[in-house]
Amino acid sequence: MLNRPTFFILLILLALRASQPFAAADGGRKFAYTYEATTEAQGDIGLETWVTWKHHRGPGRVDEFDFRHELEWGEETECELTVRTLG
Repeated sequence: MLNRPTFFILLILLALRASQPFAAADGGRKFAYTYEATTEAQGDIGLETWVTWKHHRGPGRVDEFDFRHELEWGEETECELTVRTLG
């Protein structure tokens, strides 16, 4: 059986490996850690998936993963429709 740290390391490596095919379809943002308000071109579809890992120490030690998915569809030249799910 795997202990907790090894399990989480394997889980993170698996998630990174699964996301590699999508990394090639980068949107071309200038800075990785800032949110640019860019819009999709007319008819284009974009998918953004965010994962946040929080680790709380102490007597009630907890690992918390927050997922956010955002589907963007270019409606017109400067207008897009965005649907967000939080999980």
